[in-house]
Amino acid sequence: MGMKFAGEEATYKFYYAYAKFTSFAIRKDEVRYSSNGEVKRRQFVDPITSRFQHFIRDDRKKTHRPFLARLCLKVDPITSRFQVVSFWEGHKHVLCEPNYVPLFKLYYGLSDGEKAQVDSLHAYGIRSCQIMGYMMGQKGGPVGMGFNKKDLFNYIEQ
Repeated sequence: MGMKFAGEEATYKFYYAYAKFTSFAIRKDEVRYSSNGEVKRRQFVDPITSRFQHFIRDDRKKTHRPFLARLCLKVDPITSRFQVVSFWEGHKHVLCEPNYVPLFKLYYGLSDGEKAQVDSLHAYGIRSCQIMGYMMGQKGGPVGMGFNKKDLFNYIEQ
């Protein structure tokens, strides 16, 4: 509470890193603008809610389900910096195991370090399938990779 950030992107990067470390995904949710079009309030939430509660009800009407894991910010009018107004870290679901976090859509893809490693191996003439095998060996198998063979081939072909 009370933390201040230079901008919305800096805040998102901070919460993104926190969410990845604690094994859940986030998304940008509510935004409110001032009269001149600048962001004055922003909220980031955990997009996973209990989706199956709807199916066990008789009337089958969806109601508003509050998000438990969220970070709410507002712009301090004096300093023009984003300030944390409220933070909830509770979840309605079981968090995934850390080795499955790279498989979230939000975190999926080659990181900058992996791209640099692929570039250097490809520059020495190592084939794509061998690069994939090498990187799977580094990560301990395909589960912790965060990308698949097609992603690697698409990156090399760019």
